[in-house]
Amino acid sequence: MGLFFEQHAPDPRLVQLIAQAIQEAPPADANATQQRAKTLVGENPALVGIVSDALAQPAPTGTNPAQKANTQATQVANQLLGGASFNTGRFVIALLIFALLLGGGIAANACSQTASGSTLFALATTVFGVVSAFLGTEKSGTS
Repeated sequence: MGLFFEQHAPDPRLVQLIAQAIQEAPPADANATQQRAKTLVGENPALVGIVSDALAQPAPTGTNPAQKANTQATQVANQLLGGASFNTGRFVIALLIFALLLGGGIAANACSQTASGSTLFALATTVFGVVSAFLGTEKSGTS
């Protein structure tokens, strides 16, 4: 769960389906791959391509197929549901905290309380840096 971006959790059945496709040996040709994918998924065109891609890959050795399947299923869920959603409310709250700290620093400076003003300005820049870091790392992790 991200602070500003929320990824869609895949259904466990989708994870299990992709894990099964990853663990199988690749079929002989592309037509056989499509047929096997249709057998596993049914006629859902969005999932047939994804499962056929998983089937076409050689079975992994040494890696955890469930973890790889979970990663792929999360990507599929994000693709089918329109990508990770942005939590506007949390961003507005963070922006309000920044504005309050900045306004408090300006007010303290206007009242000739230089130590308080400096502290509030430092807190405001820290909040701005933390929010920017979260936005950058979460957005790069979702795209």
